[in-house]
This record gives sequence, C-alpha cells and structure tokens, in this order.
Amino acid sequence: MSFEPLRHTMKAVSLKGIPIALLATLAACSKTTDPSVVIETAPVERRSIVLSAQANGTVEPVTVVEVKSKASGTIIRMPVDIGSNVKVGDLLVQIDPRDVQNQYDQSAADLSSATVQRQVALAQRNRSADLFRQKIITQQEMEAATLAFANADASVIKARTNLSIARVRLEDATGSNREGRYWRYELWLREQESRLGSITGGNGSIYALNRGDYVEVDPRWGHDLAFPYRMVQAGRRAVYEPAALAFEKPTPTNEAEYARKVRMFEHCWEITLRGSMMRRLPPGYLVSVISHRLLRYGSGVLHVALLGTSLALAQTAEKVFYRRTMTSEK
Repeated sequence: MSFEPLRHTMKAVSLKGIPIALLATLAACSKTTDPSVVIETAPVERRSIVLSAQANGTVEPVTVVEVKSKASGTIIRMPVDIGSNVKVGDLLVQIDPRDVQNQYDQSAADLSSATVQRQVALAQRNRSADLFRQKIITQQEMEAATLAFANADASVIKARTNLSIARVRLEDATGSNREGRYWRYELWLREQESRLGSITGGNGSIYALNRGDYVEVDPRWGHDLAFPYRMVQAGRRAVYEPAALAFEKPTPTNEAEYARKVRMFEHCWEITLRGSMMRRLPPGYLVSVISHRLLRYGSGVLHVALLGTSLALAQTAEKVFYRRTMTSEK
C-alpha cells in the first residue's frame, strides 16, 4: 500500500525534468545562430621591399679632376669655394698678373735681342764666306762663323717658344679669354696665305710698307682688311713676317672679346659690300678672299639657312636622320 505514492512521486519528478532539458537544448541552439568572424582580404600585388641601412663613412667622388693653372704666383682672388656650382668660363682663381707680365716682357726682350744677334751672325757669315772664297780666312774661321749663325738661329727659335709660353701664362693669369688657340690657327693660316701669294687680313698692331704705297681708307673700316687687298690690287703682295714683334694686350674676358667681335663684324660687312674688295683680284687670291673672309663673315647667315633647311627636311620621310642633324645644329 505504501508503494503507490512513491511511484507517483517518481513520475512527477520525471515530468518536471522534461521542461528543463528543453530549455537547455533551446539555449544551446540559440548560441549557434551568432554571426561568423569577418576576415579581411586584399588582392595580391608585386611590390618592392625597401631596405635601409645606416652607417658612418666618407663620401668620395668617382672621378677626381685636377684643375691647374699654367701661371704661378700669388692668389689675389678666389670667388668660388669647395662645393660651388661652376660653369665653363667661370673664374676660379685670379693670380697676381705682375709676375707673369714681367716674364712676358722679359721673353719679348729676349726675342728682340736674339733676332738682332741672328742678323749680325748672318752678316758675319756672309762676310766670312766672301773672305773664304778669296782665301783670306781659313776653313776653321769659316766654320766658326757658320756655327755662330746656327747658334743665333737656334736662340731665336728658343726665344719665340719662350715668348709663346709666356703669352699663354699671361692670358691665363689676366682673364678668362681663351682665344689663344684660334689666334695660333690664324697665324698659321696667314703663313700659308703668304706662301701662296698674299694674306687676306693684317694685324692691327703693326704694318711695314713703303711710304708711296700707303693709302687712306675709311676710318670705319680700318687697315686690317683694307691694306692686304689694296696692295694686291696695286700689283704688290702683303705677306706675314713671323719675326716681327707686335705687342697688343688681349681682351681680359670672353664678354669683352664678344663685344669686340661684334664691332669688327659690322666693319667687315661694310668693307665687303662698299669697299671694292672683290675687284681686280687674281683668281687664286680671289678664292682665298672668298674662302677666308666672305664665308667667315657670312657664317651666321649660313648657320641660320642650314637650320631652316633642316627644319623643312625633318618633315620628310627621313625624319630620324634630319631630326638628329637639327639637334646637333642647336
């Protein structure tokens, strides 16, 4: 009799446990419905890995260029410093020109003395040759006179070389004008013109001619260009004498030389167009005047014409070739 209530109690407990289990199951199901974790993504790209390093050291140039002056002396001016940006023609160092000027003057005096000694030695050799033919002097005396003349001639060559070196040093110390190479070419050209017949241009520092051959010219033209072709028109020759000494102070800077060239070109064109330069000239000399004077004066116009033709030809089929040519002209 006592077992029934106990069985009833057990059933009641088991029924009460069902809701608890359902609640636990529902709770577990509710947790699984949370959203998933978001993972960021990016497209694959090729990039450079930058590696940097720090170190102590000394920065050195790949190529070291030593700039040396042909002249030596006391530095009186240095407008640039280490690390300064410079361009062609800038003044780096200015040297006291008094020492190099004295060296140049001494070299010029040595050349003058050597030239006179050569003339004296030549006269003595010629007299000795006459006396030797008359059997008045011995063979040894004749050989001594010949040797003296050879030594005097060598002294003149040496003096000219020293004067040329002194001139380069003076130009290097007194300014930035670098016309020396052009001037040496001009002197060489005049020597060749003298061998062929007559020079086409003179030097404004010195002339030597007979009094009766002197002609008056327009002061705007000057005698540098007028004398040579006027001499040829009169049936004479104008020759270059390398032993003649002429002293002319060069322009100190390229800017001053440019201004001088502009002034000269104005006179050159006027004497070419109005000075009867092309009249009554022998064929050979006329070719020299056209080549060495007329074409030189017209070089600016010729360059402009060449540039214009290159621009026109650059539009044709051979564009690459003419464009390269036009670039080189600029």
